[in-house]
Parts: sequence; C-alpha cells; structure tokens
Amino acid sequence: MITQKPPSTVSSTASGPKQILVSWLHVNQNINNDTIAGVTYDVYRDGTLIAEDVAGPTFRDGTGNDLNYSTSYTYKIISRYTPIGGTYGSDWFSLESATTTATTDANVNPVITSFPETQHGVEGDTITLNVDSNDPDNENFTYADFPINYSWT
Repeated sequence: MITQKPPSTVSSTASGPKQILVSWLHVNQNINNDTIAGVTYDVYRDGTLIAEDVAGPTFRDGTGNDLNYSTSYTYKIISRYTPIGGTYGSDWFSLESATTTATTDANVNPVITSFPETQHGVEGDTITLNVDSNDPDNENFTYADFPINYSWT
C-alpha cells in the first residue's frame, strides 16, 4: 500500500575502491503529512533489490566486493513503514525515489619496493630480498601476483 512520500534528495558518490555511498533525506511524514517514525528503506541497484530494512538514510554498497572498478551503478530507494500494531508483511511503502548514478573509482596498482635494490653474491648463493608494498586500493594480493626478475652478473 502506498502511504508515504518517497525519499528525496537521493545522491551517490564513489567512497573507496569498488564502493559507493548512497544517501537520501529521511522520510518522517506520510502522504497525509502525519509524522511517522520507524521508517526503514529498501535499496535497489540497477533495478535489483540489494538491501532491505536499512535504518538509513545512508547505505554503503560494495562491502562484499561485488562492485567492479570504473563501472556506473544506478540506485533508487523505497521507504517502508510498519504501522503501530502492524506485522511485518503489512508494511506501507512509498513510491520509488528519483534515481542516482555513481561510478566506482579506477583500479590503482600497488607499488612494490625491494631493498636493498642491489644484492651481491655468486650464483648458487642464497640471498635475502626484503619486499614492502603499498596498495592504494587496500586489496588483498600476494607477491606471487608480481614476479621478481633477477639475473646474475
């Protein structure tokens, strides 16, 4: 049953690697302008419901690593209200909010640094190579992803 106003001022922005923050103004009135409390929200991405009963008025998408780099996503919000004495399933809904679109950030490659830069020894010797990394995306990766090339001179 449509009984309340849709969320307004819906916006979205990239908020980290493969994450988007969606925000909106909290709904606190029904279509008769009566004050209501306990409103929750359903969040849709590209037409698919991705979160129900969000306390809102913000939602961070991409925490499950389900978004891609440099990709645009469109969001809409529907408010949900269970009247006093009502049971779950007898919720009252709003019309859909306006949509908002945001694009995730591009991938930034990690920087691998080895020190000391030059190792000395003879072929067959064991040498130690210390490696440090800085990944601006804070993604998990293994050093196997970055082969180390070496040669004996």
